[in-house]
Amino acid sequence: MKNNKNSFRLIYLIFLVLLASCGGGSSSDSSNILGNSATSAQADTSISTPPNTYMSIEQYVQQANTVVGSGVGATISPADLRGHYNIPSNLTGVGQKIVIVDAAGYLKPDQIQADLNNFSSYYDLPNMPYCTGSNDPCLTIIDNSSGGTTISPAARSGSGDWSMEISLDLQYAHAIAPNASITLILAPNASALYGANGVQSAINQLNVTAVSMSFGADDAQYIHNSYDSIFSTAVSSKGIAFFASTGDAGIKYTNLANYPASSGYVTAVGGTQITSLSTISSQNETAWTFNAGGATGGGYTQYLSTPNYQTTFFQTVGNIVSSLLSSNSTKRSVPDVSINGSTSSRVGIVVGGAWYAVAGTSESSPIWAGISALIGEYLNSKGSSLQAAIKAAGSFNNLIYTKATYTGANPSFVDIITGNNNNTGASCPIICNTQVGYDDVTGIGAPNVGNFISKF
Repeated sequence: MKNNKNSFRLIYLIFLVLLASCGGGSSSDSSNILGNSATSAQADTSISTPPNTYMSIEQYVQQANTVVGSGVGATISPADLRGHYNIPSNLTGVGQKIVIVDAAGYLKPDQIQADLNNFSSYYDLPNMPYCTGSNDPCLTIIDNSSGGTTISPAARSGSGDWSMEISLDLQYAHAIAPNASITLILAPNASALYGANGVQSAINQLNVTAVSMSFGADDAQYIHNSYDSIFSTAVSSKGIAFFASTGDAGIKYTNLANYPASSGYVTAVGGTQITSLSTISSQNETAWTFNAGGATGGGYTQYLSTPNYQTTFFQTVGNIVSSLLSSNSTKRSVPDVSINGSTSSRVGIVVGGAWYAVAGTSESSPIWAGISALIGEYLNSKGSSLQAAIKAAGSFNNLIYTKATYTGANPSFVDIITGNNNNTGASCPIICNTQVGYDDVTGIGAPNVGNFISKF
């Protein structure tokens, strides 16, 4: 993964080929699907796929700390996630719209839709027809690239192949909010992700509940200066909830969090590992800690002071340890929240007709976008909306931090107290380790979704 502030990078996907008998067709096209994950503005063949890209199902099931899910090839299924995170069965995202922003991959829109519907059929989720103006839920794909091709994974203006990313984002937003409509924005390349053909295009859609962004760039002042206003305007004028992955390479520089996750107007989402499918607790969920496939990102940004929502939360005794508060140097720290993303608790997706097991905070961000759609549906049933709540509060982060509780009746978050993401090459005992309360590895923690929604 390239570490250059001028190059956007895909939050890489760690995946393995599932046995052909699990469904989804042949894996004979895997050389096209699984090429180098070049993610800079120019194709960079020096960026290779992560270690242990290919792994048999037997290896996956037997690897240390692997939880055996009910999904294809023993992966974690949508039903497993809904049960583990206590997602209310009566909330499915009705009336909500999730927008996914990605760079274009090699798959044409019709194949992307077919993969989503194959995934949906396997897991008994609603199929997603294209939107016609009268059907809901439905799928819209806005292809701002030069058009689909199946010839070369890097044929779209040097963006590299984002097909895995696209499928993961779509399928796991849909898994959590199966009756929400989804709009997929395909930017021409990675350098266009924030502009008129990327994030701005997402904001311009009507009635958006949430935008999920599974990409990031190294933090820099000019990035905040250039793009924070885009997010702040959309939050204040439209009440959109923005989510971004924190990355899959741990903390390499404690003061260099990924952007857009480091923006104060974006909810930064880290990754955890499920160790048991029973209802979430501190005993059955850990931080996604370094193994063969990476670790959750985090740290703080040196370019933004601690937002008021974090300052207020940190003032409550037990919400953060004093040593971490000092180490973060009065700066915005990330992530805000976390949810499953570990290579030891993978999920299955369909790409190009074939099944793969994948992981990463690229899974975590669309899951949280799906959760926000459930909140939107819940507020609609009470005569309000999530957009109105966000505009009144100032951002979705303001809502999270004011409604986050660890104790008392129906605690809304589980404190993740095990694991680390140290990739600094040196001792990093505070910022790179989970702590009691908030930490720079998993943020506030992982949600008990039913309890969290009940706070609204």
